Amino acid sequence: MRSRFSSLLAVAVWISIAAGQQPGDNVSLRDSVAADADSSRTRPAATDTAREPLAVPRAYDDDQARPFSLFDYRNIVSAGISLSWLYYAEDPNLSDLVEYYGAIVGTPKSTEYGTVITLGLNETFYNWRNRLVIRPKLSLLVGFDNTYDGSDQGQQELDDQGHTLDIRFTPEKFQKTNIFLFGECDLGYAFPNPVWPLFVYSGLDGKLWYRNLLPSENVLVSSAGYSYETYYWFSVPLGVNITRPLDPRWIMGADANVNFMLYGGMQVGQATGGTTANYPAVTLGNRASAKVEFFVEKKRDNKPALRFAPYFLYYGFGQSNSAVAQLTDGTSQLFYEPSSNSFLFGATLSWEFLGRRAN
Repeated sequence: MRSRFSSLLAVAVWISIAAGQQPGDNVSLRDSVAADADSSRTRPAATDTAREPLAVPRAYDDDQARPFSLFDYRNIVSAGISLSWLYYAEDPNLSDLVEYYGAIVGTPKSTEYGTVITLGLNETFYNWRNRLVIRPKLSLLVGFDNTYDGSDQGQQELDDQGHTLDIRFTPEKFQKTNIFLFGECDLGYAFPNPVWPLFVYSGLDGKLWYRNLLPSENVLVSSAGYSYETYYWFSVPLGVNITRPLDPRWIMGADANVNFMLYGGMQVGQATGGTTANYPAVTLGNRASAKVEFFVEKKRDNKPALRFAPYFLYYGFGQSNSAVAQLTDGTSQLFYEPSSNSFLFGATLSWEFLGRRAN
């Protein structure tokens, strides 16, 4: 009897508990799992955004509408030709000549001018991970039929005992040839920017100038001998390159630098009129040079981009040390290289082969 009563009491308690629950309180395990699934669908998913290369920030989804920028490419190969006007002038210091020879007859003078044609090849590498820019360059400059307007190298006037009375300079004017070889390698640090991307750079430059001092018509005549001066010098540039993307096909910009000369020398070779002179090399005085270039460039579909760049280049040498040349006729001659200034005004047309895109 007591066992039956206990069973009925347990049933009554269960019914009373069930009757006291609210409709929303009875949540099954299945409903809980479904709710958790819905909640996970509404939470934002964590994304792992890939890091883009360090180039100009892309504000355009359509690549065709994106402004053209050189910073978009990993490397660019450039081949160009330029036409320029050269003017060279020496500034002789006559005091050393007067002290050595006693007197000067005539005026020592050396100026040159004329057209120079340049063939250039360079490549620019962009390392976006480190923001480095590497730019090796090589240029060959040739001036055909440049005008020499100056004097000869000077002839000593001797007395009967072989003592020097004076040195005499005779005016000369003729057409001649100049050959230059420029090699450069710049290392820069880039500052990518969507409006004015730029990089600053330094590096090492080496230059060579073969200055023929015979008239052009006598260069291949063996009896005329030879007369030339070879200049070579090294310098460290400090410059900046800045560009302005204009639209999907055009950019404009400028490149300016100052070069600080480290070392330079000059070697003379001369054998004329049956007399050969042995000239030792002299060291040139260091001077700073400068170059400014403006450019516009157009990108073309499936063709190299075209670049037009007018420029101005100035360089000069300080006066060298004095040295004595020994001549085969038994005489000697004091010489030095005077300080000088050179100016090049020109423009370059180049073809730019754009490499693989950085992004």
